[in-house]
Amino acid sequence: GASENPCATSNLHACLERYGMLAIIVYGCIRLSVFCAIYAALVFGADAGPVLRYFGFSEAASKGTTFVLAIALTKLLVPIKLPIAAYIVVHISRERERRRRRDDLRRLRCG
Repeated sequence: GASENPCATSNLHACLERYGMLAIIVYGCIRLSVFCAIYAALVFGADAGPVLRYFGFSEAASKGTTFVLAIALTKLLVPIKLPIAAYIVVHISRERERRRRRDDLRRLRCG
């Protein structure tokens, strides 16, 4: 349930409360990476028209500037980016907690 995974997309607020800046940074990195990849694909000749038409945009929408098209396509991928970010955030947080516990045990043994 939501208590086990506060980063479920239906519980975004709880995820931000629990993981804070880590969640923001991970999502920001994913968003920037996706935007750059889409922008590069468009610059090198990928046609955004079919994708935009599939999602209900008009033919005129595919004639926008490369930057605006990259933004639009990046926004369309939010349902994919959020679960990926949640997965990464939870795993980074768990690893940080494991390291913290291991370091605490070392301090207790040595101190």
